[in-house]
Amino acid sequence: MDDPSNLKRAVAGLLPATTITRRKQGLGVPIASWLRGPLRRYSTSASRPPASHRAGFEPATVARLITEHVGGRRNHRKILWGS
Repeated sequence: MDDPSNLKRAVAGLLPATTITRRKQGLGVPIASWLRGPLRRYSTSASRPPASHRAGFEPATVARLITEHVGGRRNHRKILWGS
C-alpha cells in the first residue's frame, strides 16, 4: 500500500472520518523523559572524560547540563540530544 489513499480506503470503516481526512501531523518523541529514564545511564557515561572530551565538549559543562536535566531543574533535551 504505497499510495496513502489506498490506506485511507482500507481503514475507512475503522477510524472516524475526521482522523482519515486530517492533514499529516508530526510525531513528538519524549526525549526529555528518555534522558531521565531509559537513556540516563548512557547520557551520564557519555558525559565523563574522555568520552565527552573526545567528542569536542567541555566535560564539566556536559556533566552540569546532564545533572540539571536528570534532576528536573532544567530541560536541556535540545542541547543534550542535538549534540
